[in-house]
Amino acid sequence: MTYERFDPFPGKPDDMDDEQWLTQQGWEPSLGIGDTNSIMQVQSYRRTVDDHVECIAYASDLLGGTGYIKVGGPGELMDLLARWAPAVQAAAIVHTLDDIRSSRLDADGIVEVISAKVNHGQHETLPMLQGYLREQRKHEREIRERRAAARRAAEQ
Repeated sequence: MTYERFDPFPGKPDDMDDEQWLTQQGWEPSLGIGDTNSIMQVQSYRRTVDDHVECIAYASDLLGGTGYIKVGGPGELMDLLARWAPAVQAAAIVHTLDDIRSSRLDADGIVEVISAKVNHGQHETLPMLQGYLREQRKHEREIRERRAAARRAAEQ
């Protein structure tokens, strides 16, 4: 198996979107693990040049990515995805467990969204969570202000 770093962007204009450039160069989205909302994702692209299928892949998380990796073809792409799948799955599981254990309300939190859907129906979920989040932020701001006032009083 040969994996090599690959730059699909030589000559790309600064004002052009990466996806638009890839499409223009003949690349089309192919197999992937996770999606753009996932904590970690692997996305691949393929194109056919002279009856030969070329494949590239990109692994990313919230902090960055690997850069594009070119593989020898669809078989090697499947091998690459199989090697990354445990990391993507582990990241999703750890994120879910961290979210479940968190004592903070989060408008995008797994527990909050599921609970809100069960209790209030899907159409009421977002406004309700946004209201809770506003209340939580107000409470946290009040605590910060009280602490700052106490520090100022102690300094005098």
